[in-house]
Amino acid sequence: MLVKIEEIQEPGLKRSEPIKPEVLSAALADSEGFALVSASPLQASFKKVSGRVFVQGHFSAELTAPCKRCTADVPADGTWHEVTVAVDPVLFQQVGDRPVDGVAIQIEAPPGFHATLDLDDVRLMEWRPAPPTPLPIWSEIDALRAATPGETTVPTATCSSD
Repeated sequence: MLVKIEEIQEPGLKRSEPIKPEVLSAALADSEGFALVSASPLQASFKKVSGRVFVQGHFSAELTAPCKRCTADVPADGTWHEVTVAVDPVLFQQVGDRPVDGVAIQIEAPPGFHATLDLDDVRLMEWRPAPPTPLPIWSEIDALRAATPGETTVPTATCSSD
């Protein structure tokens, strides 16, 4: 976008110009897997202030983003997708005498880019065996996995109001 300073009159100048896809793709070249889907035009405003020119601009871009733990990249197509994220069991190993009891999800965007991620119907399922306990414990469970393929026995008990 080229603007001549003499074009900037009161109250300022506004311009809109498409950004060439190759410019944005080059900016993403070192981002390890992020790819441009589409971009809005660059919206820029120019204003003379105390003998200088103040420039403000913005644009937005739609990108595909890699998931380092997912089985496939998630397309940026505006629809919901089911994604399974595998977590290395080594992350859940006990540290000293303390079991791991927290989960964090980290989302990374390429430097200089802002991203929005909408999550809905998130289910966290832990598929490691329960640690041994001296007393039985009650758990609300939505899914079970057998230690070996086939059938498994699940002991159940009813609550008593007595």
